[in-house]
Amino acid sequence: MSHTQEQGQIQGPGQTRTGQPGKPKPKRVLYPYGSASPERDDAITVLGALKVATATQIMRLVRPHLTDNKSIRNALLDLAKHGLVVSEGNTAGPRGRIGAPGRAGPAAQKLWRLTAAGLDYADQILEEGVDGGLARGVARGGAKHAMAVNETVTAFVCGGTLPDAAAGICGIEAFRTETHLPIASGSKAAVRVDAVLRAPAARVPVLMLEVDRGTESPERVAEKLARYETYFARTLFEVKHSNAMGGNTGTGLHWQTLFPPTGRPGTPPVAIVFTGAGRAALANRINRVLNLTAEHWQHSFETYPFPAGNVPLLVAALDDLAAHGPQGPVWHRAGGHMPLRGLVQALDDSRD
Repeated sequence: MSHTQEQGQIQGPGQTRTGQPGKPKPKRVLYPYGSASPERDDAITVLGALKVATATQIMRLVRPHLTDNKSIRNALLDLAKHGLVVSEGNTAGPRGRIGAPGRAGPAAQKLWRLTAAGLDYADQILEEGVDGGLARGVARGGAKHAMAVNETVTAFVCGGTLPDAAAGICGIEAFRTETHLPIASGSKAAVRVDAVLRAPAARVPVLMLEVDRGTESPERVAEKLARYETYFARTLFEVKHSNAMGGNTGTGLHWQTLFPPTGRPGTPPVAIVFTGAGRAALANRINRVLNLTAEHWQHSFETYPFPAGNVPLLVAALDDLAAHGPQGPVWHRAGGHMPLRGLVQALDDSRD
């Protein structure tokens, strides 16, 4: 793939400014901030999966034993020198700090994203490639939704923060964010998934993750689940020749060309992680969303295919997920049993 940048070309080791072979430059000249190759590649990997992140978020995902993000910051600065990443804003947005009016939030941190050349490079080093494009302009407003998605992904990768919390279930490579699923061929209508998880070793072949910060009405959240159901029902026509004289036409489902079988009843599951409010308000919002979406998940315990209502739906609060980890008691399966369960238990839940 091309390494064409947004600004110029990369000058690699052993090349002059014209790209001709020349005397190799010392490493300190190529990477003035002294970063090492593993840190640079890890930063590219995280940004390829998440699109936009802070140095601290990258450190937590790939160097969780560290307490200082200096080595990751140096890697990002060296990558920026070579035109692979760029910072366009910080977590505080235009006013300096995140938080309610009159109340200081956490200190601002730079937000980083890939350039066009960085996206090309990430597409090469990530085994499954990169979904989506560049997150241009997202950092200028503080990327609040992306930060909530990143915290959700971090809980899946690193596990809970409590001393006895469950461990993570995958690496960052298992995630892709802002995945575009077209509802119909040639149509602009689509589902844009906040994050897709593929972790077959953890018994989660595919999971669609949505993060709700309470900025949209419950009705809008329900509409998105309806779009998921429409997408999962999208058929894909293909001709299978049975012999040289003729053939027969078979129908498949579009999602099955992109994702593996789930091994469970229903379509690929959707998990909504709620944040942005106190516990009582979150509980009311979750119950409202469950009521509004019942028609889309009510038959999810039955063997696929089913005419409608077969999207397995899980819900959780981000604070609980971050504290206990994905395999902790944080998930409720819509229409399933209580109490709250770990992710795999919730996916395996049934009405028997």
